[in-house]
Amino acid sequence: MKKKTIIFVFGTRPEFIKMLPVILEAKKNKNIKAVACSTGQHKDMLESLYKMFDFKPDIDFRLMKSNQGLSYMHSETMNGMNTVLENLKPDWVVVQGDTTTAHAAAMAAFYQKVPVAHVEAGLRTYDLNAPFPEELNRRAIGLVAKAHLCPTKEAAENIRKEKIDKSSYIEITGNTGIDTLNLVAQKTEDSPELKRLFSDEFHYLNEEKFILSTVHRRESFGDPLRDVLRAFLTIVKSRPINILCPVHPNPNVKSIVNEIFQSQFDKTVYWAGENKIKPTGKGGKIFLVNPLDYPSLVYAMKNSSFLMTDSGGLQEEGPSFAKKILVLRGTTERPEGVHAGFSKLVGTDYYKIVEESYRLIDSDQHWAGSIPVNPYGDGKSSERIMNILSEAAPEYNISDSWV
Repeated sequence: MKKKTIIFVFGTRPEFIKMLPVILEAKKNKNIKAVACSTGQHKDMLESLYKMFDFKPDIDFRLMKSNQGLSYMHSETMNGMNTVLENLKPDWVVVQGDTTTAHAAAMAAFYQKVPVAHVEAGLRTYDLNAPFPEELNRRAIGLVAKAHLCPTKEAAENIRKEKIDKSSYIEITGNTGIDTLNLVAQKTEDSPELKRLFSDEFHYLNEEKFILSTVHRRESFGDPLRDVLRAFLTIVKSRPINILCPVHPNPNVKSIVNEIFQSQFDKTVYWAGENKIKPTGKGGKIFLVNPLDYPSLVYAMKNSSFLMTDSGGLQEEGPSFAKKILVLRGTTERPEGVHAGFSKLVGTDYYKIVEESYRLIDSDQHWAGSIPVNPYGDGKSSERIMNILSEAAPEYNISDSWV
């Protein structure tokens, strides 16, 4: 039996997090030649995961450069993929999510008539500017994909409504990010050494209550981000809670962080680990850190009081730890968390962020009765996906299997 060649393409850290368990599952199958192809876009941010899972990409385009633009990433990814496709002649190209990497790889495969499998297909806001450019990317991938591997019923229904090409098929698999979350959490739980490392890393929190917050979306750059950061200051000055805030390296984020917090450095706001921390009376503090590696992020998420984020990944992962999530966006392509009661949209509105944060901080418990099941997955999504891709041909139609 001839081995199937399947190329898995990723560039950013979120892509790799959700692609990793699928690649690991593929490499178990003796009838599949699994090729992991990285653009090198977030190489430094992936090192801890590479080390934890003893992983190395088979192909690395090494495209990362300072403040690279979308056009550069798209064109260079397509050029690299064209060469890879010509040399390997794969049976499938697998892309994940809604990044420029995923869109470029899918288009390169389409041009060479190689079937595309889209992991996390069907997410929609139906607003091309929110998020930008992700909404366009995922819709465009949907036009060329042969396998739509949807995380939820709602995502699958979006694909059905768009009347995709009849030769493609739709499968509900759950979200692969939950698979990785479980793998990392288990490795941490099983390792006393990792527990000590994380305890040392976050020593400045002194086991006090804290909110984990991330904000990096392009549509939040400028005044929206200013309002978010001002809300953070109000929260910690009026409530006994800290905010742990990883700062995205994008200059559009860092410049505004410095602008808004300039007068508060070494008073209420600290770059964690760099300065002596002073008492702040009844309130809390904001601890700024460089982007956390994924294992550290999982640890912080698990130990936080709740999340404030514009990240899609944290909206999916927080429910696994029963965390309430204030979504710093006006809309979300992940409505399942809202419906289940995990997430609440507060946008970048100063007053809404402060009001809803107070409500959660002042509450003794965030859940009345039983905690809902995470609507995004059960940790077996990667196994389902590889069962599909190892058996299916592009014209093979499959019914929903996970709900």
